[in-house]
Amino acid sequence: MAAEWQPARVKLTFVCLLLIPVLTAAGSGAGTGAQTTGTLVVTLSGMKDDAGSLVYAMWSGPDGWLESNTVREGSVPVVGGTSTIRFEALPFGEYAISAYHDRNGNQKLDTGLFRIPKEPLGTSNDAKIRFGPPRYEDAAFRLEQSELAIEIPVRKLF
Repeated sequence: MAAEWQPARVKLTFVCLLLIPVLTAAGSGAGTGAQTTGTLVVTLSGMKDDAGSLVYAMWSGPDGWLESNTVREGSVPVVGGTSTIRFEALPFGEYAISAYHDRNGNQKLDTGLFRIPKEPLGTSNDAKIRFGPPRYEDAAFRLEQSELAIEIPVRKLF
């Protein structure tokens, strides 16, 4: 006896064969565009001159804010009153940045009476300084895309 033709079964088999590559790619994460890192471009502006360098530090949480536990830190030259920092392959997440214009090149933030900074400084989100350093929560921002550009004004307190 000859096998009976079953168009519904053939159609279902054909659809399943078409779906195998799609399901395999989805299960492996290939082709999903699931990016987990991005580029952060930080422009710091407002420096009155190009003396010294701009010293910066980045934190990924409030633990050690402005003290320790930095994620990235370094210094860049000041050119035309601005500096640009480019962070490549930065994991998506929450960050905060603080920077100061180290005009005399001693790699430390010079302070005066009551530890008030003498050198121009800036913080992400332009977090305000009120009777003490800015709060991490006010400076925090999220990197959740392939590229994010932020600007930080750098200025003297007094």
